[in-house]
Amino acid sequence: MDTNKKQEENLRKSYKTAHFEYQANMEAYDLELKGQTKGNNIAREEYEGTLTDLNNMKDSLAMLQEEKRKRDEIAAIMKAKNDEQEAIMNKLIRASEFIQAHWRGMQERRLMEKSMKGKKKKRGKGKKK
Repeated sequence: MDTNKKQEENLRKSYKTAHFEYQANMEAYDLELKGQTKGNNIAREEYEGTLTDLNNMKDSLAMLQEEKRKRDEIAAIMKAKNDEQEAIMNKLIRASEFIQAHWRGMQERRLMEKSMKGKKKKRGKGKKK
């Protein structure tokens, strides 16, 4: 019986030791989990703040891209109108040059005809004599 008593005491001591170690391990585990939870909460808050900033930047980018698209569209329309007006002006310039050249040609022909008539008259007078 003595041996049984000693065995029982040893078992009780080992049980208490194991129980205390278990409790200590559980407390250490709980503290570690609390620290990780705090770290996770901090990381989540940073993530949400960054996500909010990112969404704001996306909205700003979308707005800027829309403004750029409108500017490009207006620039394309203005370029098309300028090209059209330039084509019309080129056509008018060519037409005015054509008219001026023909007008000057007509003026020169009239001058030549007048000068030829004057020579014919002079020659005609000279031939009559």
